[in-house]
Amino acid sequence: MTENAHVDLGVRNGQLLPCSKWPNGVSTEHNDPNRRMVPLSYKGVSMDTAKSYLQEVLSTIPKTAIKVNDDHYVHVEYKTPILNLPHDAEFYFDEDKKNLQFRSISRIGIADFGMNKRWLQAVYSRLLKKLTMHQENQKDGGSVG
Repeated sequence: MTENAHVDLGVRNGQLLPCSKWPNGVSTEHNDPNRRMVPLSYKGVSMDTAKSYLQEVLSTIPKTAIKVNDDHYVHVEYKTPILNLPHDAEFYFDEDKKNLQFRSISRIGIADFGMNKRWLQAVYSRLLKKLTMHQENQKDGGSVG
């Protein structure tokens, strides 16, 4: 197995770049339902607050490092717990739709055996919990970031 020397990353025309034809990634914009995830809505929360919560969540996951943190875009490198295989994850805050788009791809091999989906599901569930708590606190008149 060799590491893919060139992995296309980033946003073009308001969308994350598509995953490759190989089953080594998942995305909120993928055509294959088995490799597609639902974007996370952050309605009722500012983009800055949602981004701050994402950074908090990512900081709790071992072997995860934020590589790029731009205005609407975050690129993360993470490694699998046992074999230290590198993966790239991207998050794009679509302010028009108030949705967080994301994708995760393996740098090594042509299949990921569900690793990218499981990793993103962990991020998604933790972030959803923070966003939900924020929205509930706002309804109750509390002040949260």
